[in-house]
Amino acid sequence: MDHGPIDDSVLTLQALHRSTRVWNGPDPGILTIRRNSTALHRLVPLDERIVGYLEEAGFYGTARIGFIAIDWHLITALVERWRPETHTFHFPVGEMTITLQDVQIILGLPVDGLPITGRVEQDYDALCLTQLGFPFPENNKTGGRIQIRQLSRWFPNLPNNAGDVEVQRYARAYILQLLGGTLFADKSNNLVHITYLQFLEDFEAAGQYSWGSATMAHLYRQLCLVADIDGAEIAGPIILLQLWAWDRLPFLAPIMGNVFRNDIIPNEDLFPPPPFGHRWRHVLDTTGTSMHVLTKYREMIDMQTPDEVIWEPYPETVIRDLPAYCSSGRAIWRTRAPLLFFCVVEMYNPDKVMRQFDLKQMIPPLYSTSMELHKIDLRGKTDKDWSA
Repeated sequence: MDHGPIDDSVLTLQALHRSTRVWNGPDPGILTIRRNSTALHRLVPLDERIVGYLEEAGFYGTARIGFIAIDWHLITALVERWRPETHTFHFPVGEMTITLQDVQIILGLPVDGLPITGRVEQDYDALCLTQLGFPFPENNKTGGRIQIRQLSRWFPNLPNNAGDVEVQRYARAYILQLLGGTLFADKSNNLVHITYLQFLEDFEAAGQYSWGSATMAHLYRQLCLVADIDGAEIAGPIILLQLWAWDRLPFLAPIMGNVFRNDIIPNEDLFPPPPFGHRWRHVLDTTGTSMHVLTKYREMIDMQTPDEVIWEPYPETVIRDLPAYCSSGRAIWRTRAPLLFFCVVEMYNPDKVMRQFDLKQMIPPLYSTSMELHKIDLRGKTDKDWSA
């Protein structure tokens, strides 16, 4: 049997793709997932005094998702279907991908705004001192990064008599932990870059940035790198990938129970509603689903039928009931553009997945994902102005 592709004019990297090793052996096994959100969501309470600042900066929705366990086996099975040549998952029913619509509706991140770019290298001591209230510790920094757990220890609980400046510093520390532990997680598993503070000095100004497209750029890059035949670990916003799969491929998802976990914010009725992804905070029933079994996920995807896909899980009736921050960027959900995140540039082409927008899928125009860009990283270039 020929594993394909029959025509390699589009999928030109099959010989170097992870699926080739799965087919020919030895089986590469389960990927290692790198993230560090446990400390934030289990040890640091979401104090209601910082909620307003999270809203202004665009991170309130993501904060409401809280901690959801990652199924490493499911993520591995999805990576085996990801193609760097097209930035889509290749399933028996056709191509699918994560879109700007998904990142905004699931996580509530803004997608229409300024790019997260510029110089990585900053005056880290000044940034820490003015925005967090302490100097950048000499014994706790690695290339401009700081330990996430150290942040959680420095900002464990907000004092009852805290003033505005202290509340704002606490909010910035909370956002840094969201970025380093989940959205922009890297393979260090415990470090976050201080450079993000340059975008958080003014919370209202921070909300004008496209944090959602930067998150997607990071996820696309991580998927492309780990899809390599020697790929072994993946970082980034893996929770977005998992919730996306559960929403659109329900045959891979656990059953959502009737019991809701205690939320991470007290008096939640006094605050804006959460994004769509928050619904997976229900207690999940996995007794009828083969969770955490890679071989079973592979088999289920191989046997996928058209009726097992929800192409459009967000009809207008759903969007209408979501908070406004989940749809404020809908005018650009179907744009064709590069996604930017400092040195990361990943091409976004929803023309290949029109069925995800309840449209007829035509033959899309030829569109390069510019894979040469994958060779560009920050090593030795932290002083480069990426906006130029």
